[in-house]
Amino acid sequence: MGSADNARAEIEHFALESQHGAISRKQALDAGMTAAQIDRRLRRQQWLPSGSRGWYVLAEQAADPLAALSAATRAMAGPAWVASALALFELRPHPTVPMVASDRDHAGPNVQRVHVTRLAQLPRTVVDAIDTVTAAVAVVAAGRWLRTDVELHLLIDSAIRNGATSWAEVERVLQYFPRRGRAGSTRMRLVLADHGVDPALPLSDWGRQFVAGIIDAALPRPLMEYRVLDRSGRLVAQVDAGYPDHRYAIELDSRAHHLTVEAFERDRQRDGDLAQIGWMVRRFTWRQWHERRPWVVATIKADLEHRATAPGAARPTHRQSTPG
Repeated sequence: MGSADNARAEIEHFALESQHGAISRKQALDAGMTAAQIDRRLRRQQWLPSGSRGWYVLAEQAADPLAALSAATRAMAGPAWVASALALFELRPHPTVPMVASDRDHAGPNVQRVHVTRLAQLPRTVVDAIDTVTAAVAVVAAGRWLRTDVELHLLIDSAIRNGATSWAEVERVLQYFPRRGRAGSTRMRLVLADHGVDPALPLSDWGRQFVAGIIDAALPRPLMEYRVLDRSGRLVAQVDAGYPDHRYAIELDSRAHHLTVEAFERDRQRDGDLAQIGWMVRRFTWRQWHERRPWVVATIKADLEHRATAPGAARPTHRQSTPG
């Protein structure tokens, strides 16, 4: 094997091990490959265009979205941005083309370049050997593209549940975004204010969607993941949504978590424990919420009106749930 072949083998190994199969023409030349050798790899489709100018992808890695993203971030000397960053943190699927934040204007035909003010000041990290903004930056910036506050809240919930970020980090990152002129930062400030009202982290997206729907229906806001304690301070149950002043709990039953024999028995035991300290439990299924929402809302409204007059309703034996 000649020196050029050795150089090819070494740079291809490096590309696979360190860059998800992405390789630049400059890297290949600097490693000792000849221009003719590079062009021959391209003609034989052993190297394929990455979508970023001057960068290629080894053919066996062409289907891996990390290969194109690795090439894009290196070609643009910028971090993965929003859609691509969220994908790196396993919060969203990879976009069709990489999204990169950069001041350079020669992104290439298949890279979405985003100009970001004060990019150098934004917190960054490395995930899977790819430069990216942090998850907190990505979710704050995502507010500009998401349609509703609920979608943004759900995204943050997911990021916190999988350990990618925290509410405190999101709040710190927000200082880098202008208070005006950015729909994303404005929406995030509203979401943070809402978080201050109920800091609990729902265990599922349905919990967040349910509470948003209840508020939209002009009913009082329940507290998510509410921890009900007895008079001695012992935890009786953590309910999906609770109205402590009414001693009224709502449980959201899904097939995934509530249809086994063990879950059925456990749920009824908890309902009985809550009843013993004066709480009423109402259960709704996913299907009822999505197909019979007016009935669900009417049921909760009637229950709250009844519980408001129940003996001891204004003296709950409870404590508020701790933040997620």
